[in-house]
Amino acid sequence: MRAMRNTATRRGILLLLLLVLAALSAWLKWQSTPSPAPAAAGESGPDYYLKNFTITATGADGAPRHLIEADYMEYLSGQETLQFIAPRLLFQERKDSSWSVTARRASVSDRGKRILMQGDVTIRRQGTATSGNLEMETADLLVLPDRKSASSDAPVRISMDGSTLKATGLRLDMARERVELMHRIRGRFHAPAS
Repeated sequence: MRAMRNTATRRGILLLLLLVLAALSAWLKWQSTPSPAPAAAGESGPDYYLKNFTITATGADGAPRHLIEADYMEYLSGQETLQFIAPRLLFQERKDSSWSVTARRASVSDRGKRILMQGDVTIRRQGTATSGNLEMETADLLVLPDRKSASSDAPVRISMDGSTLKATGLRLDMARERVELMHRIRGRFHAPAS
């Protein structure tokens, strides 16, 4: 009987010792876990945002210069940049000519003077009486809306009247309706039936 008590006492002491070690281990782990850093100013969210909107940019004379539409826009004051999701830019050059630029996202900086369109950028020119529809696709495009110009160093694909051009790099002057391809130009032209 006495042997049973000694065994039970030893087991109890061993169990108590294991519990103390487990508690000490948990306390040491809790002490070594770093506390989360406080959120920096501006990280809590945008200063303001808009959903499903259209903005008309006007010149000094009050005449419309271009439109920008997007599914979402946000402004963070620390970055001084507007971020857009699914932006669409529209430039109406003349009554018979307009240009549109769409992308997955865009960043507008320098008080609206620079718009960086990124992700599946598509540039379209509406066909006129003298020329057909024109469509260009690239990965990114820097648009300077005041100058009505755009440029890209990325690969570009151009389609017009069944013809296709591929190149690397693009300079676009929407006011003059001039497209300049920079490097590695390859083309396939469709000759209309006579």
